[in-house]
Amino acid sequence: MKAPLKQTLVFALFAMTISMILSCGEVKRKIAQRAQLKATKKELAELKKQLPMNIEGTSIMITDVELQNDIVAYTAQVDKETWEAIAINTEIANSDRNFARVLSNIGQEAVKTFISSGIGIKYIYLSAETQEVLEEVEMSPEKLREVNAKMKKGEIEAYTLIELSQMELDKMELPSQIEEDIWITDAYIKGHDIYYEATFDYEIDAANVSFADLNDLKKELIESLKADQIITLHKKEMFKENIHFIYIYKDSRGKEWARVSISPAELFKGERQ
Repeated sequence: MKAPLKQTLVFALFAMTISMILSCGEVKRKIAQRAQLKATKKELAELKKQLPMNIEGTSIMITDVELQNDIVAYTAQVDKETWEAIAINTEIANSDRNFARVLSNIGQEAVKTFISSGIGIKYIYLSAETQEVLEEVEMSPEKLREVNAKMKKGEIEAYTLIELSQMELDKMELPSQIEEDIWITDAYIKGHDIYYEATFDYEIDAANVSFADLNDLKKELIESLKADQIITLHKKEMFKENIHFIYIYKDSRGKEWARVSISPAELFKGERQ
């Protein structure tokens, strides 16, 4: 039996309306977003089963991850010594350039997942000793998309490791005594090299410093740097920016008696980048 004309027109209109709705880019995006969000929730649930998780080479512990509305919140416990070494002020931490740094570090595939899921990122840093909230860094879904778009257009650049290192050097109180008769008297950056100047409280003749002495000194410095978990944490960036550590040693007269340069390849010899 043929459908009445009115009913046919209603079905036709309904079908046309559905077609128009599904062809709308915004709705398509939302449908895809829901599907991706479901997959992301599953991945987060799997990740949560693996917690707590130590960040390799550091004492930083990821203790929780959860979806808070449209934000994936990661909670990390950090001991006092480590926090003093990695902390940056809240304004810089929540700046677009630092957000760009976060996106650069997590990788484009992860960024695509966050965008397609319509979710943002939040990092909560807790004191390992007191559980006090040390800092929160939050990037809403809208801000994440905005920063990512600006990065692609070249309108914004992430903070580099050398820039963050300069911020740390600016906080140093010099001169600083490191041993009974040895002082760090200056610390600065030239290009992509980090310089430290150490002054001894007595006279040293450079002619009496052998090649073997310098080699031993270099080995000690490398071991000291490798023991620093912050250096390990930024290994990939050190290679990328080709950051060298340069140590200049002076005696009580201000005369240089030794200079040691350490490249990323020497510092992480035999290790993967």
